[in-house]
Amino acid sequence: SSDVCSSDLIGLVDDVLSVSIGIILCRGAKAVSVAEEIQDKVKSAVQNMLGLTVAKVNVTICGVDLSEKE
Repeated sequence: SSDVCSSDLIGLVDDVLSVSIGIILCRGAKAVSVAEEIQDKVKSAVQNMLGLTVAKVNVTICGVDLSEKE
C-alpha cells in the first residue's frame, strides 16, 4: 500500500498521467480552496512542461501546521 503522505506518486498509462500529492495545511487555510488551487496549478505545470495529459491530481491533506504565524 502506497502512502501519499510519505512520498508523492505519479502514474503513467498510455501517455496519460495521474498525480497524487500530500500536503500540510497552514492553520486557518480553507482545505477545499487550497486543494483545488493545487490541482489546477499542478495539472497546468505538468502538462506545459511534459506535454502529457494529466487525467487527475489527487491532493491528500496529511496534516495541519498549528504553529503561530509571524
